[in-house]
Amino acid sequence: MESINDKKNRWDLDKDNPDQGKVLREALRKVNDPELGLSVVDLGMIRNVELKDGRLIISMILTTPFCPFADSMMAEVKKEAEAVNNIEAVVSLIAEPWDPTMMEDQVDSDWNLS
Repeated sequence: MESINDKKNRWDLDKDNPDQGKVLREALRKVNDPELGLSVVDLGMIRNVELKDGRLIISMILTTPFCPFADSMMAEVKKEAEAVNNIEAVVSLIAEPWDPTMMEDQVDSDWNLS
């Protein structure tokens, strides 16, 4: 059975290049979900980032299916990732349901959602 901690943000990029992962994580905190007013990182919407063939491959989920802001959030994630890394970023939506336990610890405790 999956534990709550398994749902937290652990990216492949953090294992391979922790400094680059830290810089990217901070850059992506600028991208907010317009409905919730929290960053895609704080909400746990960025499920994985890996460096593959000279590109950042970013796997992202939405907090709700058919979110009307999906395209704009994905474009912002791509823009921020490319700006801090100076390499191409590919952002893909994956079919994983979001739940509040995916939020970063300090955020979910502040909102008392987990």
